[in-house]
Amino acid sequence: MTELLTLLLGLGLLSATAWAPPQLTRWAGSLLFGLVVGVVLRFALGPVGGVVGGVLAAGVAYRLLPALVLRRVLFLVPALVLLIFATTMLMYRAP
Repeated sequence: MTELLTLLLGLGLLSATAWAPPQLTRWAGSLLFGLVVGVVLRFALGPVGGVVGGVLAAGVAYRLLPALVLRRVLFLVPALVLLIFATTMLMYRAP
């Protein structure tokens, strides 16, 4: 039951990104962009390099990336997380 509620909450939050105002889109999209860059750089540069790279990437994304790109990031990152969560739940439910 908890998994179903989590999936419904995730779908609700994911669909709410379509109506996010421009300032929230810029802020949350750049935050998620920095998070993805930080995770990728963590494997190449270590934990400290990943954090520094993620913070720098978030700042650059906030200042330079267009709102359309940030809106796509704001949708895609939670969508992939929700997809991984749903796939994992289905894997544990399989006989």
